[in-house]
Amino acid sequence: MNNPNEMFEDEVLETEIVEKIEKETDSLVVLAQKMMVETPEGFQGAAEFLKGIKGMMSRVEDEFDENIKKAHSTWKGLLAQKNKYLDPLKDAETLIKRKMGDFNNEQERKVREEQAKIDLQARKDRETLERKAKEAEAKGNTEKAEELRLRAATAPVPVVEKAVPIVSGVRTSKTWKCTLEKPELVENQWKIIDTKAVEAFVKATKGQTPVPGFRIYEDTIVSGSGK
Repeated sequence: MNNPNEMFEDEVLETEIVEKIEKETDSLVVLAQKMMVETPEGFQGAAEFLKGIKGMMSRVEDEFDENIKKAHSTWKGLLAQKNKYLDPLKDAETLIKRKMGDFNNEQERKVREEQAKIDLQARKDRETLERKAKEAEAKGNTEKAEELRLRAATAPVPVVEKAVPIVSGVRTSKTWKCTLEKPELVENQWKIIDTKAVEAFVKATKGQTPVPGFRIYEDTIVSGSGK
């Protein structure tokens, strides 16, 4: 298998070119930070300087874009090849996890159902012992009544175990989920405000139509070219 570094060896720019670009870029950035635009002449000078920045941006793109395209093409090819095998495995993983989760949920349902039956029978048994204890008391047999109440209080209640084996390297956990059923009942705190859609509406209406909850204002965008 080819060394990944070798694949891009011919696509890395020469150090001399990079150093020149870095030097000129740093110089323009420093000048932009120092430049003041407070007079018509300053605005004119900034406009000319803006053209220089745009020209430098074009040079940077020209120097790097071809190699970036080649590297991106290689990356996409490798990614597609990886996903060709990885995606079906992810689908298989999701499928088997869902089947295991469904089995676990079904076993828990059975446990709850069986445990409810056992708990109900245990409650009935305690009630029966309490009734017999009261009958014994009514006959004056307090010793028998105490024995019956002790049996009612200490009688063990079987606990149903879930029939899901513990497997090393595999664990289950619980989470809560929700499914939207009645959108009209959703409270405002759970509604996501689509600011991009609002901004598109404001642009389309040129700010002439108010949008409750939003401040609409006009801003200036400066654009330029290297010419």
